[in-house]
Amino acid sequence: MAVWLWTIAALCIALVWKGAAKLLLKPWILEAKLRQQGIRGPPRSILSGNVYEIFQMRARTEAECIQGPITHDIVEYVQPHLLHWAKLYGLPLLWWWGTEPGVVLTDLDMIKEVLYNKSGAFWSPEWQRKFQVDILGRGLAVVNGDEWAFRRRILAPAFHAEKIKASNCEMLEKWNALTEGKDEPIELEVCKELTTLTSDIISRAAFGSSYKKGHKVFELLDQVGGLTCFPLAKRFTHCHSMLPICKLNREIKTANSKLRSTLEEIVQARRDQKLAGEIDNYGSDLLGIMLDEVDAGHHDDKTGLSFTTDSLMEECKTFYIAGQETSAKWLAWTMMLLAANPSWQEQAREEVRQVCQSQAPDAESLSKLKIVGMVLNESLRLYPPAVFNVRSCYKDAKLGHLSFPEGSGVIIPILYLLHDKDIWGDDANEFNPQRFADGISSASKSRHSCAFLPFSQGQRVCLGQSFAQIEAKVAMAMILQRFSFRLSPTYRHSPVHRLALQPQHGLPLLLGRP
Repeated sequence: MAVWLWTIAALCIALVWKGAAKLLLKPWILEAKLRQQGIRGPPRSILSGNVYEIFQMRARTEAECIQGPITHDIVEYVQPHLLHWAKLYGLPLLWWWGTEPGVVLTDLDMIKEVLYNKSGAFWSPEWQRKFQVDILGRGLAVVNGDEWAFRRRILAPAFHAEKIKASNCEMLEKWNALTEGKDEPIELEVCKELTTLTSDIISRAAFGSSYKKGHKVFELLDQVGGLTCFPLAKRFTHCHSMLPICKLNREIKTANSKLRSTLEEIVQARRDQKLAGEIDNYGSDLLGIMLDEVDAGHHDDKTGLSFTTDSLMEECKTFYIAGQETSAKWLAWTMMLLAANPSWQEQAREEVRQVCQSQAPDAESLSKLKIVGMVLNESLRLYPPAVFNVRSCYKDAKLGHLSFPEGSGVIIPILYLLHDKDIWGDDANEFNPQRFADGISSASKSRHSCAFLPFSQGQRVCLGQSFAQIEAKVAMAMILQRFSFRLSPTYRHSPVHRLALQPQHGLPLLLGRP
């Protein structure tokens, strides 16, 4: 009996020690090493770090729209914690996500070293991966190292743009019907329309002829995303949600189960088509490429990795949510900027008319739409879908004069950098597409290769970057051909960061014929 008691006591002591080391000892050591180098930040909560304070500051700011004329000086509105703490503690700045410290870097040379990761020290952090797994599964956006490289090689051929034109035509036909015969422009909530458009485009690229079934995937992903983001804003719920049996986690599990069932139905339908001889092969869309890989059963002898049905499910979710969120919000902000700047809208429209005439843009004409490209890049600069990037340090590393111990992290403040006057000049907060007239490399005042980071750079540069750029250019060209638009008096300027930077109250525009 005494032996069992001693065993239980030893186990309890070990668990307490492990918890104390994770929550108290390791963070204290990391903080001491960073503070010795002059890196300071706000005090942290033992369990949540600074997460609760960040979301509370954002909630207070988002409660009111930006007052007065539309301004693109939005960093203080979208990320009030960053500017507030930078004023108090300086840069580089230290804040905490749970028990992991993150250092906000604004030195472009250091950022380049992190993104290109030649040392192999900087990868996606564990806390971010746990958060993303609930929404995306263990897809390309989540995995690290050899598994990431293995999946990227498989998926790279899937990013084509053949289906984009047809999707745009369906949306434009609807807009034509709404405006036909109207002397005055109609009010249209464009954000919702563009979300439907990009959902359709991604569905076609992912599932080909089964794209209509793919819309159910979006509905379930939205549900999972809402459930996953909810606890971050509330201290009690954030801690409570760590328990596997809590109601929130049960709801997330149920939604993910429905999502998997929907994907399984789509996958099985494609398999049934091939077995019945209705199609010769699985096809060249994302689903077809992945099914070919699953059936081939390729095994990487060096890493022991293979592409399974589970891998397929995870990549479907990643492709959906990453592609749809980025593209829809990019197009929405571009339309807002052109609506607020009619001279640039007319310049872009005239270019489309001269290059494309009345035809839909093709590969040759897209390359000639220089002004449209400049406008799209300036939209990405002012309103990037991703407002920050994070990396964890998985082994001791040195960046410039700073040393980063294993277990620390790096925060790259993308939105802040894209509005930094030292990088972009005194007009950094103004809409000026002309800065991109000679290309991206010459657009910034600094001319640094890491000045423009909406799609990241280096090893983990966005795989869908080219797809998204073609998608956005085709969409904007076809919209400009057929419609003129200006901001509705009901528009309230309030960019907020959710899964992507988006208009909190939508984007109502007055849509008419040019």
